[in-house]
Amino acid sequence: CSALQTARSSWQKWLRQTWKVEELPDGVQLAKLRFENDCVCSVLTLQDGSARHGPLRKSIREAETDLADLRALQRSTGDAAACTELEARDMQAMTAFFASRSDQKSRR
Repeated sequence: CSALQTARSSWQKWLRQTWKVEELPDGVQLAKLRFENDCVCSVLTLQDGSARHGPLRKSIREAETDLADLRALQRSTGDAAACTELEARDMQAMTAFFASRSDQKSRR
């Protein structure tokens, strides 16, 4: 049990240092862009119980905003509309990421 407590304490310390939270909010999980746990994403649960991962974000606040917006859209217009919006946000996030990488390379 002590090893489990030590592991949990280490995990919480890492979360505090890296993401400034004690625990990840419901519906937000760690993800990988360039290396393990370097970003977060929202997780939208669909009516059939399956899950869709939202765009990769560099802040928990952005992922929470995605989740709140997607849930509101899901409630008002259904899963299909929420999934379409999720895909659009994912495309925007990836485009912004690769555009910023391209800008960094061209400045060298």
